[in-house]
Amino acid sequence: MPGGFIEPAYPVDPELAAAAITPREAVIQIRDEAYAAPFHDINVDKVELACDTTGCALIPDDGNPHNDIVPPKKNYDGSETGAKRQSFNKQVNHNKQQIDQKPMQDSHVHGH
Repeated sequence: MPGGFIEPAYPVDPELAAAAITPREAVIQIRDEAYAAPFHDINVDKVELACDTTGCALIPDDGNPHNDIVPPKKNYDGSETGAKRQSFNKQVNHNKQQIDQKPMQDSHVHGH
């Protein structure tokens, strides 16, 4: 179950917000399994964002900063700038081949 369609209940790291599946949890995919994890239990230095056309999930960081997807940051009023959204969409499309190798749609989300 991909995330990114739920507004977090409080300000969180943009990667967590992009993978949010509830107002307080994000989805993390490890191999073929997806898990719901509370934001406060996720070390953002150990994960990176993977997105496809169905949404986003956090995956273990592969250590390669050149393939990272950087979600747009919100403006002070909570909106996103058009340029930031276009850049994010371009990154998602650029990384689609890598993401397709790790499909999210067949995963099961497990509670904690």
